[in-house]
Amino acid sequence: MPSYDGSPQQQQQQQQQQHQQQQQQQPQLQQQQLQQQQLQQQQQQQQQPQLQQPQLQQQQQQQQQQQQPQLQQPQLQQQQQQQQQQQQQQQQQQQQQQQYFFIYKEHILIIQQQQQQQQQQQQQQQEEQQQQQQQEEQQQQQQQQQQEGRYLPQDFLLFLLILRCLLLYFYLLLSCCLQQQHQQQQQQQQQQQQHQQQQQQQQQQQPQEEE
Repeated sequence: MPSYDGSPQQQQQQQQQQHQQQQQQQPQLQQQQLQQQQLQQQQQQQQQPQLQQPQLQQQQQQQQQQQQPQLQQPQLQQQQQQQQQQQQQQQQQQQQQQQYFFIYKEHILIIQQQQQQQQQQQQQQQEEQQQQQQQEEQQQQQQQQQQEGRYLPQDFLLFLLILRCLLLYFYLLLSCCLQQQHQQQQQQQQQQQQHQQQQQQQQQQQPQEEE
């Protein structure tokens, strides 16, 4: 307990001083005052523990109340920090997973593109090789045919076309000739018939003249 004015010690000191003065001044009243002082001191000593106990209880309660929030606050702070750390870890994990997923997709796309490019290059190379082979084969055939004196396929086709044209021409000529011959024969026949008719008329006219 903190010291304050009117404390039992100060009261005792004052009482002792009064007691000494009284002893010096009034020796007859000493016994009565001593008894009164003793009674007062006993009463004060009995009252002080009674007063001190509730004060102590109040102080203890206040201290406990002060300590409890002090204890609760760091616990709350720790819990909040732990929650924040967990959230941060979850966010980091999600970000990492997303990054891995994107990287994986990009990697797959790159691989697919590379494979497609390789396939296209291979196809182009194969086509070029085939064209080269065909050209080489044609050149070889042409060389062989030139060496052997044979006609090339293109020349042969031209030759066939020329033959067809010639045949058509001859056919037309023959047909024209035949038509002319036929016409001539018809004309000759007509002439012969006319001549015969004339002869018959002449024969018929002669007997009439004779008559």
